[in-house]
Amino acid sequence: MKHSRFLGVVFILSFLAGCSHPGVQATERFYRALERGDTDEATNYVSREITDLTGRGKLALGLREAAKQIQQCGGLKSVKTVISGNGQRQSGETILEFKGNCPNKVTQTELVKEDGKWKVTTRAGK
Repeated sequence: MKHSRFLGVVFILSFLAGCSHPGVQATERFYRALERGDTDEATNYVSREITDLTGRGKLALGLREAAKQIQQCGGLKSVKTVISGNGQRQSGETILEFKGNCPNKVTQTELVKEDGKWKVTTRAGK
């Protein structure tokens, strides 16, 4: 009986460890869309704040350049994001590990919840 209870606890902890913050998932989807060169999809994970600040044309240009850089580095081996904070704005750090010979890239990650969805944003709104 103790053995089965232990296995049950291990299963639950493993399941909980696999669940991640929705903002972490949004950040990974943003970078994976860039990796595929799908800047329209990546735009879905960008806050209105950034769109208003940069304008759609400049944003599209920046996303295309970011996608190009990821592709030049052989694509993404992994995207690891750690988020902290509570409420509608949270921040953290994202580590991009590339498949090619490029060094890992560490970026500051800012997230805001808009219409119930987490989006990548900028510190300017803090």
